[in-house]
Amino acid sequence: MFQITLKMAREACGYTTEEVANHLRVPEYIFNGIEIDSRQIPFSLMQEIARFYHVPFDFIYFGLETECIEHNRKRKRWSNKWVTKLESR
Repeated sequence: MFQITLKMAREACGYTTEEVANHLRVPEYIFNGIEIDSRQIPFSLMQEIARFYHVPFDFIYFGLETECIEHNRKRKRWSNKWVTKLESR
């Protein structure tokens, strides 16, 4: 299944890390770390991020950012179609 990283979702929505961190009520440096490695964040925070980005939960990869990128490259499904979908919201 094709999934996007947290950073890709945030950038497609046009948010800065500061804006998302403020919405989630976490320090910006913590959110920066979450974008790189979200393996340890609570499920409720994952759900809140997906809601904030208006993206289906399963569409976002929660884990190591590098693993998501590598997984998508291996499947040769790296695409910008999701960007068009997010921008139309």
